[in-house]
Amino acid sequence: MGTVSTSDLDWIGFGVYISERRRQLGLTQSDLATALGQKQPDVSNYEKGARQPTIETLFRLADALKVNGDTLLRKLA
Repeated sequence: MGTVSTSDLDWIGFGVYISERRRQLGLTQSDLATALGQKQPDVSNYEKGARQPTIETLFRLADALKVNGDTLLRKLA
């Protein structure tokens, strides 16, 4: 089994998914940021693929977006 570098993951596609799901739920970036305990620019950067969330933030994202962790992580493939 090989290792996976974070650069091998689809952070742009992941960000698009976060943005689409957030909008489906009627949330603003600020709403999502509050749920994550972060600031709006952080969410913007996640959605653009410019910043990679921590593992803890990934779990918070899954909760806030009402999806399970598996669903969220599969968006990185």
